[in-house]
Amino acid sequence: MSMLSGGPAALFEAASPAEVMVRCACERAFVHARPPQAEAASGTQAVGMVEDALARLSHAPELPVALAIRLPFCATHCLFCERDVLAAQPSGVIDGYAETLAGELELLSSRVGPRRPLAQVVLGGGCADELGESALARLACTIERRFRVLGETEMSAECDPRRVTRGQLQLLRGLGFRRVTFGVFDLDPAVQRSIGRVQSARLIDDACAAARSSGLRTVQLDLMTGLPGQTASGWRATLDRLLSIAPDRIGLHRYRHHPERFGGHAMLEADDGPEDGGESLAALAAELLLDAGYRWIGAGLFVLDDDDLFVAAQRGRLRCGVLSYGAGEPAPVLAVGSGALGEIGGLLYWNMPSMPAWRSAVQHGGLPVAEAWRPAAPQSRQRDAVEHLLCRLELPRGLCEDGLEAGWHRVAGRATDGLVRVVDDRLELTPKGRLSLPMLCRELAVSAAVARVQGLQ
Repeated sequence: MSMLSGGPAALFEAASPAEVMVRCACERAFVHARPPQAEAASGTQAVGMVEDALARLSHAPELPVALAIRLPFCATHCLFCERDVLAAQPSGVIDGYAETLAGELELLSSRVGPRRPLAQVVLGGGCADELGESALARLACTIERRFRVLGETEMSAECDPRRVTRGQLQLLRGLGFRRVTFGVFDLDPAVQRSIGRVQSARLIDDACAAARSSGLRTVQLDLMTGLPGQTASGWRATLDRLLSIAPDRIGLHRYRHHPERFGGHAMLEADDGPEDGGESLAALAAELLLDAGYRWIGAGLFVLDDDDLFVAAQRGRLRCGVLSYGAGEPAPVLAVGSGALGEIGGLLYWNMPSMPAWRSAVQHGGLPVAEAWRPAAPQSRQRDAVEHLLCRLELPRGLCEDGLEAGWHRVAGRATDGLVRVVDDRLELTPKGRLSLPMLCRELAVSAAVARVQGLQ
């Protein structure tokens, strides 16, 4: 289904730039939001806006860029998933997609200039291991031929621990990848059966060991609270087992039940989840992970002391963009793949979500852009305020002037709930508020019109 058609992939209605950031930073869906239709350009106008942005980018040939490469394939579609993925696709479909990705990379290189330096490459949105070793190698060769992979280029991939092979992990490392993310979610067998994703702790052990022996520097494991069947005792056992694996990073996410949007959710019973939606389980996870020596980054990422993100946070350099957290100024993000999200100089744009339309545009030499949106100044300032709250855990009042006062007052009002403290001319997050950071960011990000509809002001 098309992300623009109102089907399962139409994940959310209109979203501000700040809401796009919140969803990229706080949720597992690779591309979550789209602009208000009244404000977005589409068709040839959108293509022209992106062409202009790429042309301006070509005048700064040494400015590194990031590639957000969307791979919408998984072995199975887990019932809790919010991603628009295709499950159990034949190799011909996947190989054809990879071939078109290579063609799109050629097109982008011709726009921004050959051998453009890369700050970051992300293979996400599905599972990189669904690409065969030959397809992975061809894709990486195209990247290396058309762009310039530096010693500091951060290359990461999302893989399914049930499917990835040692050979694929070794290939990823040989191609320059340094980080891999595995989805764990919960190790309780009863929870796994209810969500349609069965994987043993031993399997996770083996996948992490294979990644490390392959030379991948950072192994991240993702967990999720709020799932049907979760209990405090089962969740504690999951956390204890996870800590015995000692991953470099741990992502903590929340399940939100939306059966009207996602077909798999309709097969899950909302009443079977924790009574508080998983808030107490998230609090338990934070407590145990912090006690074990992990450091809390942003909304739900836990890292070790020597992690670049923790170092950046300590120095006040942590930033957040459409590829989540980073150390330093986010690079322009080039969207690659059907439905991918990019951002160049403040211009947000979305590739065509229909795979046949995306493929046709690339094969005819055109940019496969569906929509583009250059936010107005107040929306950009709102996004800056949300980024500051996510990365600094405090909010100066000066960032919420000139029309953003309502957002400030909504968040400041949470002081009565013990989520923030009002200190002079800024808000400080409390330990309790840290668990509610995604909600606080959404309240800050929501537009005044939506706030009135939702009763937030």
